[in-house]
Amino acid sequence: MGRVITESLNIIVPPLSPVGRRRGALVWISHDDRGAPPVQGWRDACAAADMVWAGPDDCGNRVNVALRSAIVVQTMEELAATVPGLDPTRIYVGGFSGGAKLASLLAMHRPDIFTGGALLVGGAGYYRDVDVPSDQAILTAAFDRPDMLAVARRRRFVLVVGMNDGWRQPMVALHAAMMRDGFDATLHIVRGGHEPPPADAFARALAALNPFPAAAGGRA
Repeated sequence: MGRVITESLNIIVPPLSPVGRRRGALVWISHDDRGAPPVQGWRDACAAADMVWAGPDDCGNRVNVALRSAIVVQTMEELAATVPGLDPTRIYVGGFSGGAKLASLLAMHRPDIFTGGALLVGGAGYYRDVDVPSDQAILTAAFDRPDMLAVARRRRFVLVVGMNDGWRQPMVALHAAMMRDGFDATLHIVRGGHEPPPADAFARALAALNPFPAAAGGRA
């Protein structure tokens, strides 16, 4: 199950993999002030994928974007110091709703920090405008370092949205735009509305974000 190291920063470290895989990490940006896994079973899904969970408290939608971004970057720095030996190719950022918007922008704008990609649940941002057949708007932020765009295109993105979520159309439109723009993006439409998905859907999203061949007798 892993252990929680701090209260203000929820770091959950799974046991070492029996197949010798180095731990990856998912830095989670919540929509509210709670950085712990929001759904029962997510913690086990991370452990099965050999992923450390890192979620700062007090980093919800009420916090302005600049401060929120700084908190997330600081979280990654603290995580690297607290849990040495992380797999540098599997450092992901993810979030729900407003947290997903920021996670997508950070994955694109800071691929030097988040080397794997982003898990976006019920919300997303992009580096350019996207036509959306909906009242929901995709958060946009142009690159101040255009050289990072080519790096970001080598990252992996998984978009997750509920079948009855008002964000379904925007995320379908965003996925189509990402594919046209050369990003490695997967879209999962799951049961439910605007809410974090159940544990089985989260596990499938992690598997798409975090592929790793199964070893003989070991875990996938």
